Amino acid sequence: MLGRNVRPNRRDEIDIIAKKGETLVFAEVKTRRREEFGRPARAVDKAKRHTLNRAAAAYLRNAKHPDLFYRFDVLEVLGQPDDPAPPTIRHLEDAFPFESRRMFPTGR
Repeated sequence: MLGRNVRPNRRDEIDIIAKKGETLVFAEVKTRRREEFGRPARAVDKAKRHTLNRAAAAYLRNAKHPDLFYRFDVLEVLGQPDDPAPPTIRHLEDAFPFESRRMFPTGR
């Protein structure tokens, strides 16, 4: 893991930034007690994806455009803090694309 709750600019935050091989992973964590109103990943709507794209672009600019691939993942956490059972965790890899207007050339 490269960072948690990273603020690449004044208004945005990325929950987790990690590196897997040559891929930089920007992960959004969504926690819910239950799924009666839908899966936690549904909360990553168009506006949230736009915000995450803007934050990732700022991070990449600050990092001087690392020669890596990048993707957005969503981590769903289901459970209650007082529940004796461990939470259910789902990892949705490559959950949504990088906005084309924010893409950077990778030099490859």
